[in-house]
Amino acid sequence: MKNKRGQQTTSMPFGMIFSIILIAVFFIAAITGIKFFLGLQETITTNQFYENFQEKVDAAWSNPTSTNFEISLPSKIKQVCFIDLEKDFNNRDIDTRDAEYFNEDINLFIYPAEVDPSEKSIKYLDIKNITKTKNPYCIDANSNIVIKRDYGQKLVQVE
Repeated sequence: MKNKRGQQTTSMPFGMIFSIILIAVFFIAAITGIKFFLGLQETITTNQFYENFQEKVDAAWSNPTSTNFEISLPSKIKQVCFIDLEKDFNNRDIDTRDAEYFNEDINLFIYPAEVDPSEKSIKYLDIKNITKTKNPYCIDANSNIVIKRDYGQKLVQVE
């Protein structure tokens, strides 16, 4: 009878250790899943921003108007920047060391670029005039963008 009692005491700690390992594995899997879905949410929010912004620019381009566009981006994003890659960069507030990796036809990016996608090409923007004083021209992500086109202008301005 002593042998059976000894076998039971050694199997009980093994069962507890195995249970603790399983709990740790489930905990790690849950954290990984939550991080994945939060990253996916940031990407979706950024894509929606680009789509909604393009829609407002299209509307201003087809019918001269002035509209306030509310920026809705993840909290990591500090600025929305308009850039002309054909000009020299003269905005010292923005780190443009990675600009050489930008797609050739972009004119809008988010800063800092911690969310994917971080750059986009928006049609009908008067990027030459927008970046006349600062290149890239940036707007705080917690403010609004004024989208406007007056009669006689071919392209859309932002402020």
